[in-house]
Amino acid sequence: VGTILTAVAVLWVYNPTGYGDDFLAALENLCGGNSHLVTLAFGIIFPIVHSGLASLRPLGEKVVGARTWRVIFAFPSLCLAYSWITYFISHAHDGYQFYDISQIGWVHSLAWCVNFISFFFLYPSVFNLKEVAAVEKPKVHL
Repeated sequence: VGTILTAVAVLWVYNPTGYGDDFLAALENLCGGNSHLVTLAFGIIFPIVHSGLASLRPLGEKVVGARTWRVIFAFPSLCLAYSWITYFISHAHDGYQFYDISQIGWVHSLAWCVNFISFFFLYPSVFNLKEVAAVEKPKVHL
C-alpha cells in the first residue's frame, strides 16, 4: 500500500514530477475551461478506466500475478479519483447558486450526521485492506 501511494504522490500529485496537472490542463483545454464539463469528463473517464481494468483482472493476474495486478489496477484509479475529488472541491461553487442554507445552523449538523452514518455502514462492506494488498482473494460484499 505504501509503494502505490508513494508512486501516486510522486508520479501524479507532486507538481514538479507528476503528470496530474498536465492531465487536468489537457482535460480543461478539451472542455473549453468549463468546470461542469471537466467534472462530467472525469465522471466518464474514471468509470471507463476503473471498470476496464477490473474486467481485465483474470487476464492480468495470469500474466503478472495477483499482487502486481492490484498495483497496476490501483494506480490509475487512485490518480483519477484524487484528481476528480480535488477538482470537484475546488470548483464546487462554480455556476449559479439556487439557494443558500448556510445560515441555518442545524443543516450542517444534519449533513454531517447523514454522511457519518453512510460512511459507518458502507465503509466496512466495500473496503478490505487484505484484498487490496492481494493477501486475501477479493469477494463481493453485499
